[in-house]
Amino acid sequence: LFRARFRANTPIRLEDGPEPSYAFDTDAIDLSRMLERCEWQDRALLQNTLAGYSAEELAKNEGISSTGIRVRLLRARQTLRRKISIS
Repeated sequence: LFRARFRANTPIRLEDGPEPSYAFDTDAIDLSRMLERCEWQDRALLQNTLAGYSAEELAKNEGISSTGIRVRLLRARQTLRRKISIS
């Protein structure tokens, strides 16, 4: 209900002033809260993936195989799902 207020595009009219805009990116807020629950290594890996880097590109930077990166991503996502489902 709290977020529904910010999703609605119903600005409140002020007396003789500009119409305010209450536009929050609730998806970005939710994503940042989820990433805060991750370990710092997993968080960095997930953020790089969200930034558009491929497993091959990340593997070059990490010095491991692309399969290793995919396994780490899988485990990070599984851990995050568990943490979210518990709370």
